[in-house]
Amino acid sequence: MQVDPNEDTEWNDILRAHGIIPQKEKDPTEQLEEALAEAVQKQHENRLENKTLDELDELEDDEDEEFLQQYKQKRIAEMNRLAARAKYGSVYPITKPEYKQQVTDALRPGCPT
Repeated sequence: MQVDPNEDTEWNDILRAHGIIPQKEKDPTEQLEEALAEAVQKQHENRLENKTLDELDELEDDEDEEFLQQYKQKRIAEMNRLAARAKYGSVYPITKPEYKQQVTDALRPGCPT
């Protein structure tokens, strides 16, 4: 049986790990994505190099506002989650007679709810 070394299977991964078949060459798109990620990281690291003090102050204010906006969105989402969870009040165990009184008889007219 012939093994296709270009096939991406768990068996081929095992064979590659033991050196039986050659390592699979990296996909060019993966290499491009890695290069793009490196370029973005370098650009982010060097964004402060040629800035004046005024530009740095403005950038710091922008970053503070961005952080506060992200925190606000996170907090609002958390509050919405808590509000949705507390929608039905509290849950507690009840006995069979209490179930009959609070659930079955609760819908009858004249029964206090």
